Amino acid sequence: MDITQLTRLVPPPIEPAEIVRWDEVEARIGKLPDDYKELISTYGPGTFWGDLTVNGPEWIEESGAQHDLVEILHRIANRGPESVNLSGAPDGRAAVGTESDQYLAWGGASGTQTGFWRVTDADPNKWPVVFTELSAIDYEPAGLVAYLVSLFGGAFDSVALPEDWLEDSRDLGAPPFERG
Repeated sequence: MDITQLTRLVPPPIEPAEIVRWDEVEARIGKLPDDYKELISTYGPGTFWGDLTVNGPEWIEESGAQHDLVEILHRIANRGPESVNLSGAPDGRAAVGTESDQYLAWGGASGTQTGFWRVTDADPNKWPVVFTELSAIDYEPAGLVAYLVSLFGGAFDSVALPEDWLEDSRDLGAPPFERG
């Protein structure tokens, strides 16, 4: 998904983001999705609506890949459809993956929510986004920017974030985006 849809919903800061040398970053941690690189190059690492954070590549490098998340996701998915918003996934299995999958964290929110890419392919542009709150899962197969656009545009009804969190954040005067 093109970053311009996100910039229409949430204008980026006026000052340009810090330049990231993606070739050096990816030499250390491996390839990252193009939409993430475009998001960081446009906005920089930071927080949307005072709560949902997208971290920079240094944080991703420090966090590393996780291998044991699939068991937790399976437990959540087994609670039933009210705990999983699949946004186009054929079934819960697509959201939670298999034992061999790795998960790479990209951010989270102020509660217990964490956002991951499920590393499913050598091409990072095919990695779906899993956003979980340990009792619910949002799943977006089209990537991080698509997830944010759907979420901020009202097309994605998150089960992992508190109900009305975006409206409440706006009502409280939270800035649409703040670099962090």
